[in-house]
Amino acid sequence: MIKTFYETEIDSEFFIGLAELLSNKEEKHQIYLSSNGGDIWLVEPIIKMINENKDNVEIIGIREISSSALSIFLGVKCKKSITKNTFAIWHKPSFSFDLDDENKPRNNFYKFKNKYIVEGFSKEFELEYKDWGLKKSEIKKYRKGEDVYFSYERFQEIINHTSQR
Repeated sequence: MIKTFYETEIDSEFFIGLAELLSNKEEKHQIYLSSNGGDIWLVEPIIKMINENKDNVEIIGIREISSSALSIFLGVKCKKSITKNTFAIWHKPSFSFDLDDENKPRNNFYKFKNKYIVEGFSKEFELEYKDWGLKKSEIKKYRKGEDVYFSYERFQEIINHTSQR
């Protein structure tokens, strides 16, 4: 079965749609994916779900694979490839919060999120990406909080490295 998730948000709708697709264990699934990311909480369960079905799944990246979508794409152990001129972006996790009338966060929970959640995910992703063959200069940019862009050629090198693990 061919399924396309084009310019999709990694969110509950994507998670549920993927689970429904992969519930058909009798069929091979070709998934075309383009995403600029989304919910970092879903990265691990999506990787687990795809890896449990890795022999029946192929993921083809198109256009852009970024943020949490990139973590998923590189973390899965199924067959994967990208179409010409597909690029990727890696950046530190972030979150949004509501501001009050004085442009201050409505509550202090954002401080907790930043310290324990965002920093925790950032460190975890950095370890994973080192394993995925990133260069020291790319990791250095990430540590400084800069976005790290991967051209089609560089993205292909990273995919080839992760496929050899």
